[in-house]
Amino acid sequence: MLVLLLNYVSCLAYKCNYTEISGPVHTSVLYKEESLSEVKWIEINEYCRAKGDTKVYSDAGQPKCEYSRDICKWNNGMCVVNELRSSDELCECQKLLKENTLVSGLDRGRLPE
Repeated sequence: MLVLLLNYVSCLAYKCNYTEISGPVHTSVLYKEESLSEVKWIEINEYCRAKGDTKVYSDAGQPKCEYSRDICKWNNGMCVVNELRSSDELCECQKLLKENTLVSGLDRGRLPE
């Protein structure tokens, strides 16, 4: 159980909506798993939607949605993008991109399709 909890809290997304950063900054979040030296862009609507979908995550639902650094919010039984959430600090986003390898793909921990 403790291992699952560590995996649950070791992954964070960052909103990096800055023209100084190349990438899909207006439509995606920068996703970082603490145990890996890599980051990836994940489309923000999919990122939030999946947090509420039990077909994607076994622990999907309101708690998972709310553990998104306020990027997502729980609304009428669904996890949706919090449009009022401002971007993280530019220097934090730049540091994540500089200190990690940019890879493609979805986040780990999803259920097999």
